[in-house]
Amino acid sequence: MGRIQRIKYLLVAAAVAIPLGLLAWMKWPHPEQLAPATASRPIEVLSDGYVGSQSCQKCHSREHSTWHRSYHRTMTKPASPQTVFGRFDGVPVKARGAMYQLETRGDEFWVTMDDPDGRLPERIQRQIVLVTGSHHMQVYWYETGQSRTLGQMPLVYLLEEQRWIPNESSLLSYGKHFGSEAGRWNEVCQRCHTTHPRARPQLERDNWDTRVAEFGIGCEACHGPGEEHIRYRNDSISHKQQQHDPILHPGRLSAKQSSDICGQCHSMYIIAYKKQDDLQFLQRGFRFRPGQDLLQDSYREILLFRPNSENDKRFTEAFVLNRYWPDGMVRVTGREYNGLIESPCFASGEFSCLSCHKMHQAADDPRPLDEWANDQLQVGAHGDMACLQCHAEMTESIAEHTHHPQGSTGSRCYNCHMPHTAYGLLKAIRSHEISSPSVRQTLQTGRPNACNLCHLDKPLSWTARNLTAWYGHSEVELSPERQTRSAALLWLIKGNAPQRALVAWNLGWPPAQNASGTNWLAPFLAISMNDPYDAVRQISYRSLRRLPDFKASTDFDFLASEDQRLKVIRELIETWESTAPADELPRESAVFFNADGRLQLRTILDLSAQRDNQLFDLLE
Repeated sequence: MGRIQRIKYLLVAAAVAIPLGLLAWMKWPHPEQLAPATASRPIEVLSDGYVGSQSCQKCHSREHSTWHRSYHRTMTKPASPQTVFGRFDGVPVKARGAMYQLETRGDEFWVTMDDPDGRLPERIQRQIVLVTGSHHMQVYWYETGQSRTLGQMPLVYLLEEQRWIPNESSLLSYGKHFGSEAGRWNEVCQRCHTTHPRARPQLERDNWDTRVAEFGIGCEACHGPGEEHIRYRNDSISHKQQQHDPILHPGRLSAKQSSDICGQCHSMYIIAYKKQDDLQFLQRGFRFRPGQDLLQDSYREILLFRPNSENDKRFTEAFVLNRYWPDGMVRVTGREYNGLIESPCFASGEFSCLSCHKMHQAADDPRPLDEWANDQLQVGAHGDMACLQCHAEMTESIAEHTHHPQGSTGSRCYNCHMPHTAYGLLKAIRSHEISSPSVRQTLQTGRPNACNLCHLDKPLSWTARNLTAWYGHSEVELSPERQTRSAALLWLIKGNAPQRALVAWNLGWPPAQNASGTNWLAPFLAISMNDPYDAVRQISYRSLRRLPDFKASTDFDFLASEDQRLKVIRELIETWESTAPADELPRESAVFFNADGRLQLRTILDLSAQRDNQLFDLLE
């Protein structure tokens, strides 16, 4: 029998012997199958038991539909008319003195630009092949012509403003130029923006042959590889009795096991290896699978910074500065797992990411799908449900505990114990390390406390008195300025860059506006629109636009020259002075107003000259 005849014979024999369900399964992608022909970008190649989220839809249609709407799914996608939100309309875009020509060619997206790395004297044309982000902003990756190595286009697209800005302007970074960052997506970004990534470096040529099971965060990132699950479901009943379904339901795992799944991406970690063989993760991907212990993954080391500990002497000052507050609390977004596992609630063994979040919208959830997708919170998690499920004894005494009316934003558990003290994506993010307001801690770390991020008009002395009276906090020594001036405004005017960014965002936060009033905030936000950091200027303008009783008469470009910015700022302050009802303005020196309702503008400008200009480059 010839070779071809033998192959045909074996295929026929297999078709007779294998159940029909398995025949259907055999038609689905298998290891190293269905790789697209493109050689210019990373590709989806199924291997190691991964079958792709599309394989889940037939049996789990409702779960698939809610996942499909989530921002996890669209974390990274190939560039197409359906996934690209930026305007590639042929209109030139100028940024930082460089000119970009963005255009479409059929269904393709192209950029003509100067070489971001300054290596080539002539302008280059590159095709955009991947996009990252779909919620707040979108980043674009182009083919470099070196295997599947990607470069980053120096522009990002802000979805709210529908405009292009330089990459560095989307970060809390000062004076940094990123260039193309060729290979960064292949080496780093794919770890958290795709499912089962394999970086696959080609070291001899300094480029990459990156492959992933799925772009974006797919079903198998949380449930584990699905190949054996499909085989199990299609197997005979008698055989099922001898084994168990290998797929995992995170909600049925322990608090730690389920949180470890989120920690794959939402953590501050480094790649740690002890021997050369460990570098195989670059070729084969991470060893961790849902249900396993993340901290035992030999390739990841979760970085928990604890000041003055022997273990943390290895961290440089800059490393810590741009990732943690001085007491070790994470200060940037995307690292919520670090905050969670440092919380006393987690130590009890019951608290997890799923105490608040739900990865698939429940069938009885009355919210629109888009509203659920924003934070993927459980029904009731916008209230006190998440905390009261463990602290049930507080249910009847919330107002007594919070000293705020029950049901008000001031009595919400998370507003006091998870304030917006982390930063990322041009906004403030809730801390995920459960803590309590403390003036002493504020003085030691510089981290704004929950009380003064809501009561924007109150000095630290006001907070200290109430915390002492209500909860027995020890007294703290405060400077005359901190005794008499609004803590939030002092951070905004003369604080460091992260403090200024957080407070600028909180000035636009509705609960803080309701607690503090809004008719006096406009001039402070206008002045902050000339901050040295692009990001702080943009956040300040966003908050200004959200003031309900002030309508800016002039558009503001936070990337314009300082002369242009100052011209608009003067016009904004003049508009505020002419329209703000004089009888409704504060008469308090705490917020820099005189007894006659006039703004102490000279004092504010003098204080701004004392601004903390320490340089930051927060790792978002």
